[in-house]
Amino acid sequence: MDFTGFPSTKPMRTGTSLPGSCATGEMYFKTDAPAGQGLYACVAGSWAVIGSGGVEVEFHTILDLKASITATVLGVAPGRCWGTQKPAVTATITGGSGNGSFAVYCTDSQTIVVEHSTSAGLTLACTNCVPLQVTMPSIPEGMYAIATGTIASGQWSAVTDLRDFSMRVRHTNGTGMNVACAGGTCVHQVDSAVVQTKTDPYTPLSQFDAAAATLTRPVRTGTALPGTCTVGEQFFKTNATAGQNLYGCTGSNVWTVLGAPAIAVHTEWIPTGSCANADDAAKPDTGRWWEPKNGLSGAASSCSASASGPVKTMSRIFRGSAADALLLAMPLAQNRTGNIDLSLHGFDTAGSGTFKITVDKACATTGTASDLSYAFSDSQTLQWTSAATTTTTQTLTGLTVPAGCSGHGLILRLMRDVAVSGNSSGDYHMQGATLVQRSN
Repeated sequence: MDFTGFPSTKPMRTGTSLPGSCATGEMYFKTDAPAGQGLYACVAGSWAVIGSGGVEVEFHTILDLKASITATVLGVAPGRCWGTQKPAVTATITGGSGNGSFAVYCTDSQTIVVEHSTSAGLTLACTNCVPLQVTMPSIPEGMYAIATGTIASGQWSAVTDLRDFSMRVRHTNGTGMNVACAGGTCVHQVDSAVVQTKTDPYTPLSQFDAAAATLTRPVRTGTALPGTCTVGEQFFKTNATAGQNLYGCTGSNVWTVLGAPAIAVHTEWIPTGSCANADDAAKPDTGRWWEPKNGLSGAASSCSASASGPVKTMSRIFRGSAADALLLAMPLAQNRTGNIDLSLHGFDTAGSGTFKITVDKACATTGTASDLSYAFSDSQTLQWTSAATTTTTQTLTGLTVPAGCSGHGLILRLMRDVAVSGNSSGDYHMQGATLVQRSN
């Protein structure tokens, strides 16, 4: 055909907006385009500018996940959902005649869901999708929205495209993080079950290493110990003596200072080589003395004596034939604050049966050495069985000292009473005693 003689030719459609769809070979003249860039041709379903001059501009029709409807068929074109390519979807109405609405979206697991109203009463046959009948169809917060629409008399009646292809970003929970979205707002916060917060109690799940920290305060601080505690708790008392600030809970509601200076221990060996006089008066022995007492005035059965009177011996004998006792007196230092241990060294003649010696304590703040009126208290008993004539050591540990004894004399009464059930009738030869004092 030759149009050279025609006064005017318009061989294609014209306008200011490119048609939304086209077939390959179609052409269109865009009247408001820049000079030289108004002629477009359809290539593979998309418009492309042709001709010379200016910068090439391409226009593409977006087909990914585009929803369309007929009376009974809802279709969704193939496309990408959260980066995953999905095939075409069809939701065909096979039953129902009511009215309502529908919503189409893609889930986190890349599943296309078609929600439809319970009121419409539809039955759907879904291909590559999941039908879901709900009271009020909607796009859940954070899901990939595709379309919404209406249902009239059991048919798809209208559809609205909700796709936004500028950018799709999905916020999900990561390690130690929670993401909660509501009303278009997403809140990011730490997961307190995994990550410690300032106010939440926290138990490390494995190793805790603070070596790189610029400041560590691992325990509570204050000037007064808490009134209650459980075993394992610690507390730093800021007004305590330096070096004695750290306390640990060693028992229910019991605080014990940790890391305090070592306890001073004074150990003294006191032999039984000095005997009392025949009249039972005390005889000094470098500030310590033994006095035999069996509760009867003038008796001295624990001493070994000769015709010329009592003499020094290597041991004191607790007779097995009658109740017998010894008093051990010794001064205590003013700064003594701890408890004491008492060890008896000696041997028995029987070598069988049970030996029992009861230890009573008193303070020598009044009275004389031969006075039996001391207020003895806190009885404890040593009990043992040993081989005949074999020297052994028996110890009572942690003996508390009566109040007011520091700086005065401590009286220990060692009593062996054969009348006590189970006590052997043999003699016990005590060669001496070891006394351990402790001071903080």
